[in-house]
Amino acid sequence: MSDSLKFGTSGLRGLASELTGDTARRYTAAFLNHLGKRKGGSKVGKLFIARDLRESSAAITLDCAV
Repeated sequence: MSDSLKFGTSGLRGLASELTGDTARRYTAAFLNHLGKRKGGSKVGKLFIARDLRESSAAITLDCAV
């Protein structure tokens, strides 16, 4: 993971080129793990992944959905 990535009030922040691939997958897995712990380990249900119209969004969305 890049040292330039930061976590802010809107989530993980950084250059789009640093938010793809393994970084996106690891962040998503950690977020889902957190949801599971908050819900007592029960199934969370449906999870929706949103994106915007930036060129990098499609790749980041796909990485989060893996």
